[in-house]
Amino acid sequence: PPSIGVGGAIAVATPQARATVIAHSAPSRRDVVSWLALAGAAPARALDAGSLRAQLAEARKPTTSTSTTTRVPMTLEGGTYVADFTVGAAACRAVVDTGSPFVTTRRAASTSAVDDDVGAYWGAVSPSDVSFSAFEDTYETYGLQIDGITGWFAANDVAVGDFVFRELVIGVTDDVRNRGGSARGVAPFLGLVKQRQRWIRPTFLEQTDVVSFELDFVKECLTLSRAAMIDERERGTLRMVDLRPYGAPVFHYAALCDSLWINGEPYASSKPIYCVFDSGTTGVLVSRQLFDDSDFNLGAFETHMWFTDTTGEDLVVGSSLRACRKSCLFIVSPIDVPWPGVENGDFHVIFVGLSALMNLRSMTVDADRGLVRLGPGGAGNASRKYR
Repeated sequence: PPSIGVGGAIAVATPQARATVIAHSAPSRRDVVSWLALAGAAPARALDAGSLRAQLAEARKPTTSTSTTTRVPMTLEGGTYVADFTVGAAACRAVVDTGSPFVTTRRAASTSAVDDDVGAYWGAVSPSDVSFSAFEDTYETYGLQIDGITGWFAANDVAVGDFVFRELVIGVTDDVRNRGGSARGVAPFLGLVKQRQRWIRPTFLEQTDVVSFELDFVKECLTLSRAAMIDERERGTLRMVDLRPYGAPVFHYAALCDSLWINGEPYASSKPIYCVFDSGTTGVLVSRQLFDDSDFNLGAFETHMWFTDTTGEDLVVGSSLRACRKSCLFIVSPIDVPWPGVENGDFHVIFVGLSALMNLRSMTVDADRGLVRLGPGGAGNASRKYR
Protein backbone atom coordinates (compact mmCIF):
# COMPACT_ATOMS: atom_id res chain seq x y z
CA PRO A 1 0.00 0.00 0.00
CA PRO A 2 1.09 3.61 -0.38
CA SER A 3 2.92 5.13 2.55
CA ILE A 4 1.70 8.58 3.53
CA GLY A 5 4.42 10.48 5.34
CA VAL A 6 4.26 13.12 8.03
CA GLY A 7 6.89 15.69 8.93
CA GLY A 8 9.17 15.16 5.95
CA ALA A 9 8.61 11.42 5.59
CA ILE A 10 7.76 9.97 2.23
CA ALA A 11 4.44 9.68 0.50
CA VAL A 12 4.93 7.47 -2.49
CA ALA A 13 3.99 4.72 -4.76
CA THR A 14 1.64 1.92 -5.22
CA PRO A 15 3.63 -1.32 -5.42
CA GLN A 16 3.50 -1.29 -9.21
CA ALA A 17 4.27 1.00 -12.12
CA ARG A 18 2.86 4.46 -12.24
CA ALA A 19 4.92 5.79 -15.05
CA THR A 20 4.90 3.48 -18.02
CA VAL A 21 3.40 5.61 -20.78
CA ILE A 22 0.19 3.96 -21.93
CA ALA A 23 -1.83 6.71 -23.59
CA HIS A 24 -1.47 10.34 -24.54
CA SER A 25 -4.71 12.00 -25.59
CA ALA A 26 -5.56 14.69 -28.09
CA PRO A 27 -5.20 18.15 -26.53
CA SER A 28 -8.00 19.75 -24.59
CA ARG A 29 -8.79 23.48 -24.74
CA ARG A 30 -8.57 24.48 -21.09
CA ASP A 31 -7.34 28.04 -20.72
CA VAL A 32 -4.11 28.42 -18.73
CA VAL A 33 -3.78 32.20 -18.82
CA SER A 34 -5.41 32.70 -15.41
CA TRP A 35 -2.86 30.52 -13.59
CA LEU A 36 0.05 32.31 -15.26
CA ALA A 37 -1.52 35.66 -14.54
CA LEU A 38 -1.34 35.00 -10.79
CA ALA A 39 2.28 36.14 -10.87
CA GLY A 40 2.23 38.27 -13.99
CA ALA A 41 3.96 35.62 -16.09
CA ALA A 42 3.70 35.70 -19.85
CA PRO A 43 0.34 34.40 -21.08
CA ALA A 44 -0.06 31.31 -23.19
CA ARG A 45 1.06 31.85 -26.74
CA ALA A 46 1.28 29.67 -29.79
CA LEU A 47 4.69 28.66 -31.09
CA ASP A 48 5.38 28.20 -34.77
CA ALA A 49 7.81 25.57 -36.03
CA GLY A 50 10.67 28.04 -36.33
CA SER A 51 10.17 29.26 -32.79
CA LEU A 52 10.09 25.72 -31.46
CA ARG A 53 13.38 24.89 -33.17
CA ALA A 54 14.93 27.97 -31.63
CA GLN A 55 13.59 27.03 -28.20
CA LEU A 56 14.97 23.50 -28.47
CA ALA A 57 18.36 24.80 -29.59
CA GLU A 58 18.43 27.19 -26.66
CA ALA A 59 17.34 24.50 -24.21
CA ARG A 60 20.25 22.30 -25.25
CA LYS A 61 22.73 24.94 -24.13
CA PRO A 62 23.83 24.37 -20.52
CA THR A 63 23.65 27.54 -18.45
CA THR A 64 26.01 26.76 -15.59
CA SER A 65 28.01 23.66 -16.43
CA THR A 66 30.06 22.37 -19.32
CA SER A 67 31.07 19.17 -17.55
CA THR A 68 30.49 15.88 -19.32
CA THR A 69 28.55 14.18 -16.53
CA THR A 70 26.49 15.00 -13.49
CA ARG A 71 25.54 12.66 -10.68
CA VAL A 72 22.29 12.92 -8.76
CA PRO A 73 21.65 10.97 -5.54
CA MET A 74 18.65 8.63 -5.60
CA THR A 75 16.66 7.61 -2.54
CA LEU A 76 14.70 4.37 -2.38
CA GLU A 77 11.27 5.26 -1.04
CA GLY A 78 8.28 2.93 -1.02
CA GLY A 79 9.73 0.64 -3.69
CA THR A 80 10.79 3.35 -6.17
CA TYR A 81 13.82 5.59 -6.56
CA VAL A 82 13.31 9.32 -6.07
CA ALA A 83 15.61 12.21 -7.06
CA ASP A 84 15.60 15.96 -6.40
CA PHE A 85 15.69 18.72 -9.01
CA THR A 86 14.57 22.34 -9.29
CA VAL A 87 12.16 24.13 -11.60
CA GLY A 88 12.86 27.84 -11.43
CA ALA A 89 12.94 28.58 -7.69
CA ALA A 90 10.83 25.52 -6.81
CA ALA A 91 12.46 22.52 -5.14
CA CYS A 92 10.89 19.37 -6.59
CA ARG A 93 11.40 15.64 -6.49
CA ALA A 94 10.10 12.83 -8.65
CA VAL A 95 10.34 9.12 -9.36
CA VAL A 96 13.38 8.29 -11.53
CA ASP A 97 11.62 6.55 -14.35
CA THR A 98 12.97 4.80 -17.44
CA GLY A 99 9.42 4.11 -18.61
CA SER A 100 8.20 7.71 -18.89
CA PRO A 101 9.37 10.53 -21.19
CA PHE A 102 8.42 13.67 -19.26
CA VAL A 103 9.41 15.78 -16.31
CA THR A 104 6.17 16.35 -14.43
CA THR A 105 5.28 18.20 -11.28
CA ARG A 106 2.33 19.58 -9.38
CA ARG A 107 0.74 22.98 -9.78
CA ALA A 108 1.06 25.25 -6.73
CA ALA A 109 -2.26 26.13 -5.06
CA SER A 110 -3.64 22.92 -6.57
CA THR A 111 -7.25 21.96 -5.94
CA SER A 112 -6.34 18.29 -6.18
CA ALA A 113 -7.45 15.88 -3.48
CA VAL A 114 -3.82 14.89 -2.88
CA ASP A 115 -3.01 15.30 0.81
CA ASP A 116 -1.07 18.46 1.71
CA ASP A 117 1.81 16.45 3.19
CA VAL A 118 2.07 14.47 -0.05
CA GLY A 119 2.20 17.64 -2.12
CA ALA A 120 4.78 19.17 0.21
CA TYR A 121 7.03 16.15 -0.24
CA TRP A 122 7.00 16.24 -4.05
CA GLY A 123 7.06 20.04 -4.41
CA ALA A 124 5.07 22.25 -6.76
CA VAL A 125 5.70 25.02 -9.27
CA SER A 126 4.28 28.54 -9.24
CA PRO A 127 3.61 30.81 -12.21
CA SER A 128 6.87 32.63 -11.53
CA ASP A 129 8.80 29.39 -12.18
CA VAL A 130 7.68 29.16 -15.83
CA SER A 131 7.95 31.50 -18.81
CA PHE A 132 4.92 30.64 -20.93
CA SER A 133 2.53 27.91 -21.99
CA ALA A 134 4.30 26.04 -24.78
CA PHE A 135 1.55 23.64 -25.90
CA GLU A 136 -2.13 23.01 -25.46
CA ASP A 137 -3.16 20.80 -22.55
CA THR A 138 -3.44 17.02 -22.83
CA TYR A 139 -5.00 14.25 -20.77
CA GLU A 140 -2.26 11.84 -19.67
CA THR A 141 -2.68 8.18 -18.71
CA TYR A 142 0.23 6.10 -17.42
CA GLY A 143 0.52 2.47 -16.31
CA LEU A 144 -1.40 2.71 -13.04
CA GLN A 145 -1.70 6.47 -12.75
CA ILE A 146 -3.81 9.14 -14.43
CA ASP A 147 -2.39 12.65 -14.47
CA GLY A 148 -5.59 14.04 -15.96
CA ILE A 149 -5.43 17.44 -17.61
CA THR A 150 -1.77 18.37 -17.95
CA GLY A 151 -0.45 21.80 -18.92
CA TRP A 152 2.83 22.07 -20.83
CA PHE A 153 4.97 25.01 -19.76
CA ALA A 154 8.44 26.24 -20.63
CA ALA A 155 10.22 26.39 -17.28
CA ASN A 156 12.62 29.24 -16.62
CA ASP A 157 15.37 26.78 -15.68
CA VAL A 158 15.35 23.09 -14.82
CA ALA A 159 18.38 21.98 -12.81
CA VAL A 160 19.17 18.27 -12.48
CA GLY A 161 22.41 17.88 -10.59
CA ASP A 162 24.95 20.26 -12.13
CA PHE A 163 23.12 20.40 -15.47
CA VAL A 164 20.80 23.36 -15.95
CA PHE A 165 18.52 23.65 -18.97
CA ARG A 166 16.72 26.78 -20.13
CA GLU A 167 13.02 26.85 -20.99
CA LEU A 168 12.62 23.10 -20.79
CA VAL A 169 9.03 22.03 -21.47
CA ILE A 170 7.55 20.23 -18.45
CA GLY A 171 4.15 18.82 -17.58
CA VAL A 172 2.20 20.50 -14.76
CA THR A 173 -0.99 19.02 -13.35
CA ASP A 174 -3.32 19.29 -10.38
CA ASP A 175 -5.50 16.24 -11.05
CA VAL A 176 -3.32 13.21 -10.32
CA ARG A 177 -5.02 9.96 -9.35
CA ASN A 178 -4.27 6.29 -9.50
CA ARG A 179 -6.37 4.25 -11.88
CA GLY A 180 -8.58 3.12 -9.02
CA GLY A 181 -9.69 6.73 -8.55
CA SER A 182 -7.75 7.57 -5.40
CA ALA A 183 -5.39 10.53 -5.09
CA ARG A 184 -3.12 8.53 -2.79
CA GLY A 185 -0.12 6.58 -4.01
CA VAL A 186 0.67 8.89 -6.95
CA ALA A 187 3.86 10.67 -7.91
CA PRO A 188 5.47 13.02 -10.45
CA PHE A 189 8.11 11.69 -12.83
CA LEU A 190 11.65 12.39 -13.87
CA GLY A 191 11.15 10.55 -17.15
CA LEU A 192 14.19 9.23 -19.02
CA VAL A 193 12.64 7.89 -22.25
CA LYS A 194 14.17 10.06 -24.97
CA GLN A 195 12.46 9.34 -28.30
CA ARG A 196 8.73 9.55 -29.03
CA GLN A 197 5.98 9.52 -31.59
CA ARG A 198 5.48 12.92 -33.23
CA TRP A 199 2.11 13.39 -31.55
CA ILE A 200 3.62 13.10 -28.06
CA ARG A 201 4.73 16.21 -26.20
CA PRO A 202 8.52 16.81 -26.11
CA THR A 203 10.45 14.47 -23.85
CA PHE A 204 12.84 15.64 -21.18
CA LEU A 205 15.99 14.18 -22.72
CA GLU A 206 15.29 15.19 -26.32
CA GLN A 207 15.36 18.83 -25.17
CA THR A 208 18.85 18.40 -23.74
CA ASP A 209 22.33 17.42 -24.88
CA VAL A 210 22.29 14.30 -22.67
CA VAL A 211 23.05 11.23 -24.77
CA SER A 212 23.39 8.52 -22.11
CA PHE A 213 22.49 7.82 -18.50
CA GLU A 214 23.03 5.23 -15.80
CA LEU A 215 21.07 4.13 -12.75
CA ASP A 216 23.49 2.67 -10.19
CA PHE A 217 21.43 0.70 -7.68
CA VAL A 218 24.42 -0.01 -5.45
CA LYS A 219 25.65 3.57 -5.05
CA GLU A 220 22.05 4.82 -5.44
CA CYS A 221 23.02 7.41 -8.00
CA LEU A 222 21.67 8.66 -11.36
CA THR A 223 24.34 9.75 -13.84
CA LEU A 224 23.49 11.91 -16.84
CA SER A 225 26.17 12.09 -19.51
CA ARG A 226 26.87 14.17 -22.61
CA ALA A 227 29.06 11.33 -23.89
CA ALA A 228 28.29 7.68 -24.62
CA MET A 229 28.57 5.40 -21.58
CA ILE A 230 28.25 2.01 -23.31
CA ASP A 231 30.84 0.02 -25.22
CA GLU A 232 28.94 -2.41 -27.45
CA ARG A 233 31.64 -5.03 -26.79
CA GLU A 234 30.79 -5.16 -23.09
CA ARG A 235 28.88 -8.09 -21.66
CA GLY A 236 25.32 -7.42 -20.64
CA THR A 237 24.70 -5.02 -23.52
CA LEU A 238 21.46 -5.53 -25.48
CA ARG A 239 20.27 -4.00 -28.73
CA MET A 240 16.92 -2.40 -28.10
CA VAL A 241 13.80 -2.90 -30.20
CA ASP A 242 11.72 0.15 -31.15
CA LEU A 243 8.06 -0.73 -30.53
CA ARG A 244 6.68 2.54 -31.91
CA PRO A 245 5.79 0.93 -35.28
CA TYR A 246 3.53 -1.41 -33.31
CA GLY A 247 1.69 1.35 -31.47
CA ALA A 248 3.90 2.30 -28.53
CA PRO A 249 3.85 6.08 -28.01
CA VAL A 250 7.58 6.22 -27.18
CA PHE A 251 10.79 4.31 -27.88
CA HIS A 252 10.71 2.19 -24.74
CA TYR A 253 13.95 0.61 -23.59
CA ALA A 254 12.90 -2.86 -24.71
CA ALA A 255 14.61 -6.03 -25.92
CA LEU A 256 13.43 -9.31 -27.41
CA CYS A 257 13.20 -12.09 -24.84
CA ASP A 258 14.73 -15.41 -25.98
CA SER A 259 12.90 -17.45 -23.36
CA LEU A 260 10.65 -16.92 -20.36
CA TRP A 261 10.68 -19.02 -17.20
CA ILE A 262 7.86 -18.92 -14.66
CA ASN A 263 8.25 -20.68 -11.29
CA GLY A 264 11.23 -22.64 -12.60
CA GLU A 265 9.48 -23.90 -15.74
CA PRO A 266 9.87 -22.67 -19.34
CA TYR A 267 6.90 -21.01 -21.00
CA ALA A 268 6.47 -21.87 -24.67
CA SER A 269 5.16 -18.80 -26.46
CA SER A 270 4.03 -18.78 -30.07
CA LYS A 271 4.48 -15.01 -30.17
CA PRO A 272 7.47 -12.74 -29.56
CA ILE A 273 7.85 -11.43 -26.01
CA TYR A 274 9.38 -7.99 -25.61
CA CYS A 275 10.64 -6.84 -22.21
CA VAL A 276 10.60 -3.14 -21.30
CA PHE A 277 13.14 -2.23 -18.60
CA ASP A 278 11.19 0.21 -16.47
CA SER A 279 12.54 1.66 -13.23
CA GLY A 280 9.15 3.28 -12.59
CA THR A 281 7.72 -0.20 -12.02
CA THR A 282 8.33 -1.89 -8.69
CA GLY A 283 7.47 -5.48 -9.60
CA VAL A 284 6.60 -6.95 -12.99
CA LEU A 285 3.67 -5.99 -15.23
CA VAL A 286 2.56 -8.50 -17.85
CA SER A 287 0.28 -7.81 -20.82
CA ARG A 288 -3.14 -9.32 -20.21
CA GLN A 289 -3.14 -12.19 -22.71
CA LEU A 290 0.27 -13.46 -21.63
CA PHE A 291 -0.74 -13.24 -17.98
CA ASP A 292 -4.00 -15.14 -18.55
CA ASP A 293 -2.48 -17.83 -20.81
CA SER A 294 0.49 -18.64 -18.58
CA ASP A 295 1.17 -19.77 -15.03
CA PHE A 296 1.40 -16.11 -14.04
CA ASN A 297 -2.34 -16.25 -13.37
CA LEU A 298 -1.82 -19.06 -10.83
CA GLY A 299 0.58 -16.95 -8.80
CA ALA A 300 4.27 -16.38 -9.47
CA PHE A 301 6.96 -16.82 -6.84
CA GLU A 302 9.77 -16.31 -9.38
CA THR A 303 10.28 -15.39 -13.03
CA HIS A 304 13.36 -15.10 -15.25
CA MET A 305 13.85 -13.80 -18.78
CA TRP A 306 16.75 -14.83 -21.00
CA PHE A 307 18.43 -12.60 -23.59
CA THR A 308 21.43 -12.79 -25.91
CA ASP A 309 23.77 -9.84 -25.46
CA THR A 310 25.96 -8.19 -28.10
CA THR A 311 28.85 -10.52 -27.28
CA GLY A 312 26.70 -13.62 -27.90
CA GLU A 313 26.53 -14.46 -24.20
CA ASP A 314 23.39 -15.23 -22.18
CA LEU A 315 21.97 -12.53 -19.94
CA VAL A 316 19.32 -13.48 -17.41
CA VAL A 317 17.04 -10.91 -15.80
CA GLY A 318 14.64 -11.96 -13.10
CA SER A 319 13.56 -12.01 -9.50
CA SER A 320 11.66 -13.99 -6.91
CA LEU A 321 9.90 -13.72 -3.57
CA ARG A 322 13.01 -15.23 -1.96
CA ALA A 323 15.32 -12.62 -3.53
CA CYS A 324 13.07 -9.68 -2.58
CA ARG A 325 13.15 -9.85 1.18
CA LYS A 326 14.30 -6.33 1.96
CA SER A 327 14.36 -3.34 -0.38
CA CYS A 328 12.49 -4.67 -3.42
CA LEU A 329 8.95 -5.92 -3.86
CA PHE A 330 8.24 -8.83 -6.20
CA ILE A 331 4.65 -8.72 -7.47
CA VAL A 332 3.51 -9.89 -10.91
CA SER A 333 0.33 -8.19 -12.14
CA PRO A 334 -1.56 -8.03 -15.45
CA ILE A 335 -1.95 -4.79 -17.38
CA ASP A 336 -4.03 -3.84 -20.39
CA VAL A 337 -1.70 -2.30 -22.97
CA PRO A 338 -3.66 -0.37 -25.66
CA TRP A 339 -1.04 -0.69 -28.38
CA PRO A 340 -2.32 -2.18 -31.65
CA GLY A 341 0.48 -4.74 -31.75
CA VAL A 342 -0.54 -6.05 -28.33
CA GLU A 343 -4.30 -5.75 -28.83
CA ASN A 344 -4.07 -7.57 -32.17
CA GLY A 345 -2.12 -10.39 -30.56
CA ASP A 346 1.07 -9.83 -32.56
CA PHE A 347 3.31 -9.94 -29.49
CA HIS A 348 3.37 -9.91 -25.69
CA VAL A 349 5.06 -7.30 -23.52
CA ILE A 350 6.50 -7.47 -20.00
CA PHE A 351 7.42 -4.35 -18.04
CA VAL A 352 10.40 -5.42 -15.93
CA GLY A 353 10.72 -3.32 -12.80
CA LEU A 354 13.10 -2.68 -9.96
CA SER A 355 12.60 -6.06 -8.29
CA ALA A 356 14.59 -7.53 -11.21
CA LEU A 357 16.74 -4.59 -12.27
CA MET A 358 18.22 -4.09 -8.80
CA ASN A 359 19.60 -7.63 -8.89
CA LEU A 360 21.81 -6.58 -11.82
CA ARG A 361 23.31 -3.63 -9.84
CA SER A 362 22.94 -1.05 -12.64
CA MET A 363 21.14 -0.07 -15.84
CA THR A 364 22.80 2.07 -18.51
CA VAL A 365 21.06 3.42 -21.61
CA ASP A 366 22.32 5.00 -24.82
CA ALA A 367 19.05 5.91 -26.54
CA ASP A 368 20.68 7.44 -29.63
CA ARG A 369 22.55 4.21 -30.40
CA GLY A 370 19.73 1.91 -29.29
CA LEU A 371 21.72 0.16 -26.57
CA VAL A 372 20.98 -0.82 -22.98
CA ARG A 373 23.48 -2.44 -20.63
CA LEU A 374 22.22 -4.34 -17.61
CA GLY A 375 24.88 -4.71 -14.97
CA PRO A 376 28.41 -3.26 -14.89
CA GLY A 377 29.79 -4.91 -17.99
CA GLY A 378 27.37 -7.82 -17.67
CA ALA A 379 27.73 -8.63 -13.98
CA GLY A 380 24.78 -10.39 -12.47
CA ASN A 381 24.13 -13.05 -15.11
CA ALA A 382 22.13 -15.84 -13.54
CA SER A 383 22.85 -19.54 -13.36
CA ARG A 384 22.23 -21.70 -16.43
CA LYS A 385 19.89 -23.97 -14.48
CA TYR A 386 16.91 -22.19 -16.03
CA ARG A 387 18.07 -22.65 -19.63
